[in-house]
Amino acid sequence: MPTLALITIVILAAFGLAAYAISAVVKISGSDLMANSSWMRLPSRWIDHHGLTQLAWHHGGGGSDNTAALMALTVIAHENRQRTGIARVTYDRICNLTGLSRAKLANGLDILRTSE
Repeated sequence: MPTLALITIVILAAFGLAAYAISAVVKISGSDLMANSSWMRLPSRWIDHHGLTQLAWHHGGGGSDNTAALMALTVIAHENRQRTGIARVTYDRICNLTGLSRAKLANGLDILRTSE
């Protein structure tokens, strides 16, 4: 299996695990912080063009920022209004759901903003 395809599969699996973990935390806490939908839409064209592979861990680089980007993307996907494709979510809400600091979240959002 080509290396790029393997990396993509690993990243997709990690993304799915992160979404499941956040959903489980919300269910355990008894809160309705996020929709309990099992599936949500994601930017499939971006994923098909290896957008997720840009968010891989890089030793000595922006690895933790890339992880923060994936965590933020998970929350944003859950908060997304399926009909409009718009998610309205605050920094505080994302930080509460992911455990990220505001600074780390800002770094992750910058990465998502600049992703092609």
